[in-house]
Amino acid sequence: MFSRSLGLEYEWTEERGLQVKNSPEYFWSHVAEYPSHHPELPPNTEAAFTRALANARIALTEGAIFPFSEFQINQIIARYENLKALQSQGKNVIPSLGWLMGAVMPLDAVGRTRSNEELDHLMQKMSF
Repeated sequence: MFSRSLGLEYEWTEERGLQVKNSPEYFWSHVAEYPSHHPELPPNTEAAFTRALANARIALTEGAIFPFSEFQINQIIARYENLKALQSQGKNVIPSLGWLMGAVMPLDAVGRTRSNEELDHLMQKMSF
C-alpha cells in the first residue's frame, strides 16, 4: 500500500500489523511503475525532483559520485524541461513525468567525494 500524499509505502502482515517501509526507493519505484494511474503527480514530488537534480549538478562539480554522469543529468533536465513545455501547451505529460521522476529518484550520491588534492596524492602513490 502506498500513501501518495505522504510519499510512503506500507506493508500489512498478520504478525506485525501495518508497518511503514522507511526507504524512499519503494515510493519512487511505485511512482515509476504506475505513472498513468493518477491525473496528477504526488504532492511535492516535482519540487523534490528538481531540487535533487540541482543538488546533483553542484555535487558533481565538487567531486561526488552519482549513478548518473553530468552529461546524463543534463539529459534528464532537458527531458524534464521538454515535458514541462509540452504540459504548458496543454498536453497530458503526467505519465511521462511520473516515470522520469520515479526512474531517477532518489538521486543521492553513491560514493564519497574526492578532491583534486586527494586525487593528486593517490596518483603520486601509484607507480607505473
